Amino acid sequence: MFDSLTCAYGPASEVPELLAGLRSADGVRRGFARSELEHMLAHEGTKYEASVAAVPFLIEIFTDPAGCGRVEAYELLTLISDNGELPRHRTRSGGPTLGELTRRRFEWRLSRRPADPAERYGWHQGELEPPMTEARAWTLRSYAAVGAGLPAYLPVVRDPDPRLRLAAAHLLAAHPAPAAVPVLTAQLRVESSPMVAASLCIAAGHCGEAGDVDLLRVLARWRESPHRLAHLSALMAIAQLTDAPDEPLLTELAACALEPEEWIEDWPFHGDPSCGACWALETLTPADNPGLARILLDKLRDHRAEAFYYPVVELLIGLLFGAAPLPDTARFADLTPAQQELVRLTIQHRLLVEAPMPSAFAGCNLPMEEVSLAVWAEL
Repeated sequence: MFDSLTCAYGPASEVPELLAGLRSADGVRRGFARSELEHMLAHEGTKYEASVAAVPFLIEIFTDPAGCGRVEAYELLTLISDNGELPRHRTRSGGPTLGELTRRRFEWRLSRRPADPAERYGWHQGELEPPMTEARAWTLRSYAAVGAGLPAYLPVVRDPDPRLRLAAAHLLAAHPAPAAVPVLTAQLRVESSPMVAASLCIAAGHCGEAGDVDLLRVLARWRESPHRLAHLSALMAIAQLTDAPDEPLLTELAACALEPEEWIEDWPFHGDPSCGACWALETLTPADNPGLARILLDKLRDHRAEAFYYPVVELLIGLLFGAAPLPDTARFADLTPAQQELVRLTIQHRLLVEAPMPSAFAGCNLPMEEVSLAVWAEL
């Protein structure tokens, strides 16, 4: 089968032997097989025919309760599944989410200046679809193949080994489906590892439906956890499952969104809590959360040099400007007081020098250069 398939180095004829090596009780042999398979099936993030074909075998290894190589198989499934994007936001009854408003502003920019390479930054953030190439097609097929293993992953959520419970939670977070909610809810009630609970919370937030009382009740328990990551993960999940989260929750997520990147192994959102906080806030609608703009403006007033403000400013633009760009004839005096304050704070703290901040301002037809914005605002 693999003889006729391609991998990173040509024919994938060695893949079956390496998959067998992944099951070995010899740790050295397993490590070698895992390393070679990573290079063949997900070299520098690129996926191939053999990547898709190997997934069912890796799922079988990962979900075999009596076998060896389960952690290694999970690591390979994660590498093959990764498409550089986050799960899509759910829809809200209160109108377009902040993430959707950001996407609409980028689409307007593309329609306005389609030839400008800077206008194409948006799809790197998951806001617009990248062009469909052969490489992307294999990436999406690989992602779908790993997602097809959902029924097999569910029992692993209850595995005695916390490493495997965490692995299953991570896979469910990357491939959300409502069918996972009962298992996730039940495990969150009895989970003893805060690190595992953190990923279970994120998976539950992705898979659950807004207003799920049982799920929200168990997430509220983890919200009180002294373990910081479990606590933050519960906040992110509650935000996704609640149309109008409470102000303390929003305030804490806003603070987390400004934190420097912090890589946490085997946690969703590419291991970055600030990314998870931004994503959770993006799932909300301006109509349901009228106080969020004030919370974010407070964070902007209390400027810190080490913080990364682009995601917060993008959220503020969605809250204050929506999806519709300003008319070309707009003046600073035409803006609301809150809109004017955002412009003033941007100039005061020199935020436009922070990439990709100019992109956010151009999306609502504001001047995207520091001097131009100051002249326009007469500041």
